[in-house]
Parts: sequence; C-alpha cells; structure tokens
Amino acid sequence: MEKKTKENLIKENKYLRNIIANMPGHVYWFDTNNTFLGCNSNQAQTLAVSSPDEIIGKTPYDFISKERADKLIGKNKEVMKKKKILTFEETFKFKDGREINFISQKVPLYDEKSKVIGLLGISTDVTDRVKLEEELKNANKEKSQLIADMRKAEKEKQILIANVNKAVTGELINPKNIYDFYFL
Repeated sequence: MEKKTKENLIKENKYLRNIIANMPGHVYWFDTNNTFLGCNSNQAQTLAVSSPDEIIGKTPYDFISKERADKLIGKNKEVMKKKKILTFEETFKFKDGREINFISQKVPLYDEKSKVIGLLGISTDVTDRVKLEEELKNANKEKSQLIADMRKAEKEKQILIANVNKAVTGELINPKNIYDFYFL
C-alpha cells in the first residue's frame, strides 16, 4: 500500500509539474528574499535559460538591470507585506536589450502556519498591445494636427476669396484685422 501511495505521489507531482511548465503566460515563484524557486517554460524562455530548473536560486538582478530589479523586488515586497493579490503593469528591459511589457498578478504564498514564505506571479506579455496603443495615440495626434492644419488652410482660403472680392470692390481686408473679419 505504501509503495502504491508513493508511486501515486510521484505521478501526481510529475503531472502538476507538467501543467505548470506548459501553462500559457509566465508563471514563477519566489521566496521572501526574492530568489527564484521555480517557473514555467515560458518564463524560462523569456529569461533566456534552457530550462525552468536553471532559474532556481537566481534573482531578478541576474536577468534585468539593477534599477528594474529594484522596482520588481519593491513590488514583490509590497505583495508579501500587504498579504493580498496585486496587479501591476511592468516593463522589463533585459540585459540582452529586449524590452517586454507585462500585466502581472502576484499573490503571497503561505506556509501551514499562515506565515508568508514567498510569492507566486502570473504575467501576460502585452508588448504588442502597448505598441498598438502608442501607434494609435500617435495616429490620433497626427489626425488632430491634420484637422487643425485643414481648418487653418480653409480660413486662409476664405480670407483670400474675401480679399479678392473686396479688391474688385476696392475694400481690401487688412490681414492684421482677420479677427474682425471673422468675429465681428
């Protein structure tokens, strides 16, 4: 009976490891010192390690700049201190030059005595969405500028037509008094 229970536990452990390894998004967990205890395959690939086991014992400083790692660790500490799920939008510039934007949800991990022993994070790569939002914002600025330019050109055209008409009748409009022409 004991042998069968042990075999079942081993089988279940492998099954759960397989689920975590193949989950969509990025799954990772840290201890209270912000040392990686594990991750899934997506996270390992993003961190440019060959397997999730290679991340164990490393810290964010091994993968991202000190400034970004300090921010990440600060957010992780906030999650563990507040003892609740927090959601962050995070941008990481990796040491190899890649920059990736994530929406991350992090939750504290507890031991059997309800003491915080680390945190679990699940992050989704939203880099494409962020780029599209930036492109849309730039396109809206360009559109607004184009509309403003068109309005200005239309006013100038109206002034030119009015001046031509006034020239025929001998009453030229002084460009310095354009305001009077339009608004009085």
